[in-house]
Amino acid sequence: MQINLSYSLISIESIKEILFINFNFYDITYCELFQSSSSDIYKIVNKGNIYYFKVYFTNSKIYKDLEFEIEVMNKLKQYNISCYPIESDKNSYIIKLNCIEGLRYAILLSNSEGIELNYNMHKSAIIYGKYQAILHNNLDNLSIAQYKEFNLFDTISKSSSKIIDFLNQKDKERNFFIKIKEQIILNIKNISLDKFEFGICHNDLHGGNSSIDKYNSLRFYDFDFCSYNYRIYDLAVFYWSCLNRKNETQWNSFIHSYKMIKNINLDELKYINNFIVIIGVIVISLYVDKTKRLGSSFINDNFLYNRIDFLKNLKLR
Repeated sequence: MQINLSYSLISIESIKEILFINFNFYDITYCELFQSSSSDIYKIVNKGNIYYFKVYFTNSKIYKDLEFEIEVMNKLKQYNISCYPIESDKNSYIIKLNCIEGLRYAILLSNSEGIELNYNMHKSAIIYGKYQAILHNNLDNLSIAQYKEFNLFDTISKSSSKIIDFLNQKDKERNFFIKIKEQIILNIKNISLDKFEFGICHNDLHGGNSSIDKYNSLRFYDFDFCSYNYRIYDLAVFYWSCLNRKNETQWNSFIHSYKMIKNINLDELKYINNFIVIIGVIVISLYVDKTKRLGSSFINDNFLYNRIDFLKNLKLR
């Protein structure tokens, strides 16, 4: 009988060897698994400089999408507002790793100097709103050769279906997501999206994925979901986070700060709850993905019912 693996964890020794071969890192004083979520991230210290080596799971990342994300980060480097990828000695940003379970892509990223922003503070929401507006303005100035678009309807359909399949033993909850899928697709179709601002978005600015330095300057990281999308979605991610933390006053501080830098079409904000529902469904589907590595108990009933109640309480237009 042949045993197949769906996931493997690369050893620290192998990571060091990969970094030496591809980046000539010969003075590594620290190398540890930093985080394992949608990818395995290793924190590296070489010659006193901090880096993050991100290894994507097999079949979790499309090569062209990764090229787009790398180009965006490279172009943003001039504005000093984000982390950026490091080119290997072989003149490539993407490292291909032949693992037991199949091909995995990896990239080496610079450190975003500073400390993680404490997004439960009122002051933090003001800073976050300001810098998200600056980021959007910077993104508008970029000329990107690659293209990656966030397809709303495709994402809603796939994310919902993933949850529905997962809940095959829970008829009531399963039916809820079937109805949510139908409702949100209908609602989005009835919105005149052609009038909405469209451009490159980070798509995961929930209050984290940023670091702040001693000068109160913010830098963003984790551009895995970056794509062309409706800007209202990018704003809705932060609002979704505020509502989950039951801190809606932060949203008011955030959006006021954002509008001081960049104009917003107020008509778009009327429909923001529709996008929050989409985000809520996507987040649950990402948790479903994690059960493949962490087990079905990773999503317990308490988590599931809290998420369902959250979606039920949103008023849609």
